[in-house]
Amino acid sequence: MKTVTVVVTDASFDTNPNSSTWGHVTSNPPGIDCPGECSAAFAAGSDLTLTVERERGYRFARWDVFGNDVGTRCDKALVCSLTLDQDGQDVTAEASLYPEAELVAVPEGAGTLTIDPVEAGRSDATCAVEVPIFNPLPTPCTPRYPNGTRVTVTALADPTVPGAHFVRWSDFRCGRGPSCSVTMNGDRNLSAFFTPVYLSVWGGSFGPVTLSPPGTTCTLPSDPEPSDPPCQLAYPLDSNVKLQRDPAAAQVATDAWTGSCIGAGRTCTVNMRKDEFVRAGTAPDFDIPTPAGLPVTLIYGGPKGGKISLTPKTGSPRRGTTCKRTCTRQYSRNQRIVLHATGSRRVRFVRWADVGYPFATRTMIIGNRSAVKAVFVRR
Repeated sequence: MKTVTVVVTDASFDTNPNSSTWGHVTSNPPGIDCPGECSAAFAAGSDLTLTVERERGYRFARWDVFGNDVGTRCDKALVCSLTLDQDGQDVTAEASLYPEAELVAVPEGAGTLTIDPVEAGRSDATCAVEVPIFNPLPTPCTPRYPNGTRVTVTALADPTVPGAHFVRWSDFRCGRGPSCSVTMNGDRNLSAFFTPVYLSVWGGSFGPVTLSPPGTTCTLPSDPEPSDPPCQLAYPLDSNVKLQRDPAAAQVATDAWTGSCIGAGRTCTVNMRKDEFVRAGTAPDFDIPTPAGLPVTLIYGGPKGGKISLTPKTGSPRRGTTCKRTCTRQYSRNQRIVLHATGSRRVRFVRWADVGYPFATRTMIIGNRSAVKAVFVRR
């Protein structure tokens, strides 16, 4: 006989203690009815099937089977088929599930976020991230929910920073107040922008770097260790900062600015649209840690007949760049894209409703908004 144990678990790296309630697993022949009876003995060499039934609001990810080296036919199907080995080793079968929708909530600048409700099974926490923001984000900033859950995110300015205040949300549907309520239907990204925001300049081969304003020279290590702190200054949201270096002080002539600055010039200018990160001198292809791609939702408003085009193209292989209805495309954070709305014989373009902009062509920086709306009317 072999003992088979079933575990219903969280598919993510940060496991949720409530995950055992996300699914129901039964066996054929009978014996396992989990949660409840999660272990049973079966004859070695016999065939066994395990079936997982998802609770409402959760999705199945995969099976992982341990202790049964042959005869395992489990992958991403809800039914796992086993032929039990002819030995006495116990078998563990993990059914991994996850909530349907994930909210990635990011505070940019001098502030924090609270999220209500929190993910079931988690404790209350204030959402604050390191500067710059590296991926993956901390668990409190990426709660998960069943679709249809109403979630309120509240922006709180840092009371210890003089003049700090909330400015705007990344999604125009949130309005202008410091609280934004969203209904989770699929994954959602939401940033809250505060002023001031932070520019972090990390040491590299360039040597000293001067930031203007205020004209401060950062003495940075030319061969930095991971533990070396950056030179960090606070600036008003949407302001411009000039970074200047002395080419004669550079250790490697072919190195470049990386992060929010690119190229090998004597100077570079950073527009402080969010918390920004610069490495002062490294190989041009240096891998700057950044969050995953952000989705942009293009909302088509009005009678059909028009279209919205995007430049550049996205994805690999590259997806179509024209939307004739509401659609979503993925872009990198801080990437600049161009949108163009085109009418037809039946309809004409009126405005971009999210910003009140009346011209057909516009640019946007990914991260400042997650949804845009083009409005068309009949001719």
